[in-house]
Amino acid sequence: MIQPVVAFVPMRQVERFEACVRFGNPRSCAQAWVLDGGLPTSFADPPSAKDLVTAETMEVTFDNLLLGHAYGIAWTWA
Repeated sequence: MIQPVVAFVPMRQVERFEACVRFGNPRSCAQAWVLDGGLPTSFADPPSAKDLVTAETMEVTFDNLLLGHAYGIAWTWA
């Protein structure tokens, strides 16, 4: 089974990270949210309702990434 996350945890300084996930129509996920600099294990933490994204496609770009922090997209399967 594929882990419900596409993310990057930089261990060296990088300029930028971009990620895109297409969930389809109807969406194949129940919930989706952005990981923006939390701990690498935080993708499994339930998001708050205000952090949920309902789009069919999620595209994110991150600049000024902190070393050892997680950036990307996480979701739960439908």
